[in-house]
Amino acid sequence: MFENLNTIILQGKKYPIRCDINVCEAVQDEFGSLPAFERKLLGLEFRRDENGRIKTRIDEEGKEVPDFRLTEPSLKAIRIGIKTMAQEGKEFALAQGDPVPDIDVNMAVLNMQFDRETVAAQIHEEFVRCLEQKNVKTSRSVKK
Repeated sequence: MFENLNTIILQGKKYPIRCDINVCEAVQDEFGSLPAFERKLLGLEFRRDENGRIKTRIDEEGKEVPDFRLTEPSLKAIRIGIKTMAQEGKEFALAQGDPVPDIDVNMAVLNMQFDRETVAAQIHEEFVRCLEQKNVKTSRSVKK
């Protein structure tokens, strides 16, 4: 059941999730960018100075990088991730002939009948899987 799909468990039921361009478009519209969604999902916030500028630090390689602080995963990011990924997962599973239980994301989030950190990590895993580069080949159809 749900071959080739990651799943999440909400209210004791297993749901397929799938991240694709539709999900990326929805989270980009809601959060402004894919990295902003990812930071919210992971609970990462930029540290800022008194003027609101992002603070930086020097990493192990001697490069200046943004400084973050760890917070809790955003419920909004979780809700939108579940809603969009579960919808795409359901459509993909149904196309494979797998029955999928209906899900009321708003009620699941409202009742919090799941571990927020675990579900955020599962959504993030699917998000990362979606963004991995897959067998990219350069096009030879362009003439010089």
